[in-house]
Amino acid sequence: MLWLDDVEDYIRDDGLEPALLSGLVDQRVVVLATLRDEQVDRFQRRSSSQATPEAPYSSLTNLGARVLNMAEQIRLDRMWSRTELNRAEELGDPGLEEALRHRGDYGIAEYLGAGPALLDEMNRACRASGNPRGHAYVRAAVDLHRAGLLEIPFAAIEELHLTYLKKIPGSRPEPAAEAFTWATRIHYGATGMINPVGVDSVAWRPFDYLVEHFDRDEQSVHPDTWAIVCRYVQHDFHLYLVGSLAATFGEGDVAESIWRPLADAGNADALFRLALLQSRQENSTESEDLLRRAADLGHEDAPYGLGLLLREQGRLQECEVQWQRAAIEGNAEAAYGLSKILHEQGRIVEAETWLRASAEDSHVEALYTLGVLLAKRRQYRESERWLWLAVHQRVDEAEELLETVIRLREVARDIEDLRNEARKGDWEAAFALAEILIALDDVKEAEHWLNQAAYAGHPESTLRYGIILSVVHENHKGGEPWLRRAANAGSTEATYWLGLNLGMQKRGRESLQLITLAAQAGHPAAAEHLRNLPEP
Repeated sequence: MLWLDDVEDYIRDDGLEPALLSGLVDQRVVVLATLRDEQVDRFQRRSSSQATPEAPYSSLTNLGARVLNMAEQIRLDRMWSRTELNRAEELGDPGLEEALRHRGDYGIAEYLGAGPALLDEMNRACRASGNPRGHAYVRAAVDLHRAGLLEIPFAAIEELHLTYLKKIPGSRPEPAAEAFTWATRIHYGATGMINPVGVDSVAWRPFDYLVEHFDRDEQSVHPDTWAIVCRYVQHDFHLYLVGSLAATFGEGDVAESIWRPLADAGNADALFRLALLQSRQENSTESEDLLRRAADLGHEDAPYGLGLLLREQGRLQECEVQWQRAAIEGNAEAAYGLSKILHEQGRIVEAETWLRASAEDSHVEALYTLGVLLAKRRQYRESERWLWLAVHQRVDEAEELLETVIRLREVARDIEDLRNEARKGDWEAAFALAEILIALDDVKEAEHWLNQAAYAGHPESTLRYGIILSVVHENHKGGEPWLRRAANAGSTEATYWLGLNLGMQKRGRESLQLITLAAQAGHPAAAEHLRNLPEP
């Protein structure tokens, strides 16, 4: 296969011409070539009558037309199909992901192909023999866009570009018309550095790739930009967003100067953001006043923010009122915070109500906390449900607890099966049930089943019941007959434990005899006990 990218560069008398192409085809070489639409138009002017003053008819044009006539032409649309976009999304390539997010009115190819070349050309334009004014136009457009002016009048670009022009040392700026042409013309057959919005070209916007470049590098917006943007913004909500962008860029004073008049006019969003700004400046009194005004105007996040401020000041009763107000409106964070306050006060039922409300709104910490609470109550199936949701929200602790809860639920199912068998008189099941219950620290029910099985003569239950009476309850006299019964049945373990039991009753001679018998029968703990006895 022979690949000829930008095939127009190869079409000439001593390069790619019909005879050479025929020879390649005869040799079974696949020739694959690409060229842009404007080059197709150029080569398909096959007579001087189709020529234009800009592109006169030539032998090269005729040669290109003959080469194209030999080719099977496959048109690739500049805008990708939905299927192609889906495949690109599945690849997980960072460059493609960025292009997919910002392709806008352009194609993926324009964004990926023209973007880096345009950026390089813009940077090289700063030199004295380049296009410094055009460069300043582009930089001004980029910053105006980053500051929130999405449809930019060229007058705004003209005003701000002087700031950037002054920063280019020794520049000899080209005329404004030439700079405008350079910045707005189509480069690489794809896009301009600054492009018209709509068809009437009364507003402009920079190519998205250039904007993304400065955002990725986290370069600040020039301070002169904000005042110009504010003059061209016409709606309060847009102005509020410009203030938010200024705050994002660390321009707190600019943000405050934008939000303050809006707040005074009763804009709830501006009141809320101004309150947060004052809070960061540790001006809690004004912050509280602004939050209360925003809450009274119906701002959905203001009651929660006010509650946070009140909690930091130890005013928990007032915090509770605000968080309950926010939680009723569906604020999951407020519901979770409220549940913690109520739990600390011992108001468990109310606390769980708000905890559930927060979890149902997918609050991450609430999902996990509710899962833990239900697991402690042994409500494993319901606990499992909430922990699954927490795992999906990437709560690391939830995954380990979920595995434990699943095992406990399976054990609980086994316990119920064993309990049913024990009720029918299956004493092996009763003993197995008691062992599981002891492992779960439920000694009371375990003792019940051991008692039943011991009375029925089950040997292991007899021994275990005697040990529980002797060790757990320290009822040595009560445990003695059960241990003796098990020892008489031939249990070395019972002989050892009976010896210990009698020792606790100060019956030393009998105790020593029994422990010695257990040791002689190979019981390791009995042998260790004898070795640790003091010399006579």
